[in-house]
Amino acid sequence: MAYKRIISLDEGTQVTIEQLTGKEDAKDFQHLINPIIKEGAFILRDMPVPLAEEKKWLSERIDANRNGKEIFLKAIIEGSLIGCCNATQGRFMERGNVDLGIMLDKKWRGKGIGKLLLEESIKLSKKKWKPKNIYLMVVSENKEAIKLYTFLGFRVKAVLPDRINRKGRYYDLLIMTQNQKRK
Repeated sequence: MAYKRIISLDEGTQVTIEQLTGKEDAKDFQHLINPIIKEGAFILRDMPVPLAEEKKWLSERIDANRNGKEIFLKAIIEGSLIGCCNATQGRFMERGNVDLGIMLDKKWRGKGIGKLLLEESIKLSKKKWKPKNIYLMVVSENKEAIKLYTFLGFRVKAVLPDRINRKGRYYDLLIMTQNQKRK
């Protein structure tokens, strides 16, 4: 399934949303994640990602896309990778569910790109896998993300108390789900 869509933001900026092509450069993904880690964003990663690790990760994402186990969308503005979102089908007895993950460059947050990435990932997941539930995890202090996820129909299903250690302080990890109606 090759997916590509070009969207104009309110101020006229063109955003290309597309699936992995297999021609991506791991350096682009490393240049996306490492500043997000450095800013102390509420992602589970807290140490910079070395290029060798990023290459392995990207290769796994490309394979998962080719094998139909994952839908990975990337957001590109003026040739630069500014965000990505992946929807991964559960394995074995969890295969009726989908897990989501998203990351977006700080400069582009609050402009609707994250919402767009999530909506498109959800739509493609529903079409491809017809999941019972779509899950995501979020740190309890990430209020803007929780607001977006709630707007998209996600509800807190579980709380893992004091799960995330960020700079010596512990935060709860929320598991949110968007239930799907079975036919």
